[in-house]
Amino acid sequence: MKHLKKFNESVDNEILGDILLELKDMDLEVTIHPISSKITYLLKLEKTKVIYIRPNRYEHQARRQEVPTFEWKDVKESILRIRDYLGENLIGFQYCYSNLNILYKKIELDELNDNLDIPYKLFSINIEYTP
Repeated sequence: MKHLKKFNESVDNEILGDILLELKDMDLEVTIHPISSKITYLLKLEKTKVIYIRPNRYEHQARRQEVPTFEWKDVKESILRIRDYLGENLIGFQYCYSNLNILYKKIELDELNDNLDIPYKLFSINIEYTP
């Protein structure tokens, strides 16, 4: 597969887009935005981006369903491919879930592996990286 590892220092948006397309095909909304965060400030990184992954809220609102969620097991393979592709450019990973309250959980990068199990219904996943 062409997107398992990158061979240069920068992230190729076309290759990353191919991986993200798999998530969009699962009816998830996937956007990439530049961000400014504590991690960015502490590492003195000028350019940091975040990939936001969440259910397609507009479609669910049109059907008047409950707040849409998705499961880790459904996206795990694609997320791990993103991790593998970004390599050292990956600087942060967190997910949002509900356990009576909306909570955010940041995962250490070494914990983002095949053994990671997230038992909750997810509202979103955020992946920070340097381009």
